[in-house]
Amino acid sequence: MAASVESTFLKVHKLNKYFQDDVSNKLFEQVKHFRSDVPTMVELGNPSMLTEHWEQIYKMMGMNAEDVLQEFTLNKLIDAGIMDFKKEISNISGTASGQSRLLKSLDNISEAWTTLSLPLLPYRGGEGKYILGDLEELLTTLEDHQVMLQAMLASKDVNLILQQVNTWQKRLSLFSDTMDEWLGVQRDWMYLENIFSAEDICTQLPDEAVKFSNVDADWNSTMRSISLGKAGIGVNHEPWIIGP
Repeated sequence: MAASVESTFLKVHKLNKYFQDDVSNKLFEQVKHFRSDVPTMVELGNPSMLTEHWEQIYKMMGMNAEDVLQEFTLNKLIDAGIMDFKKEISNISGTASGQSRLLKSLDNISEAWTTLSLPLLPYRGGEGKYILGDLEELLTTLEDHQVMLQAMLASKDVNLILQQVNTWQKRLSLFSDTMDEWLGVQRDWMYLENIFSAEDICTQLPDEAVKFSNVDADWNSTMRSISLGKAGIGVNHEPWIIGP
């Protein structure tokens, strides 16, 4: 419609300059007036406009949404004076577009964390013993998404999805803290496992060996469970868990 009106406006403008009479001038003024309303019509047709955005428009116009929906046409909105609120509609439509982009970014983050998995490596070739592998890709994704969420929170259009953004920020923060702790435990376990794998050390430090044996059993049990389940990273859950 916008392209058609623009094309018509150019033709009518030429006709008016050629004929320079009342008829061509009246036609030109009518098309010119309609043309000035087209940007608002395009903004009203923004596919990103949701129910809450239309409710803002109805409230601004002093209209009842239920009455409008009984005959939802452009003419009815024009007759109700919607073109008196062009600036406000432009702001609402722009906000809707901004919120739509944020929602898409949030969906991309959510989708990414349903496909990521924890890389595991067999430890010393032992059956049932695993350690975390190369986490570079995982941690890079984590950092990128945390930066994206910070940018979303700074956006003027975040209000509609503020709760969702805050939830994801907490999830990824918890995941980051968990990975820090996990890597720390893994370093300590690998160090102690190397020590207590020697029988003479276990003989010399029997109490410590028993304590490490309990920790070792818990560690290996946890890592086997992840390996057998081919675990993904369940940051879509609250609280954070490792899940298949």
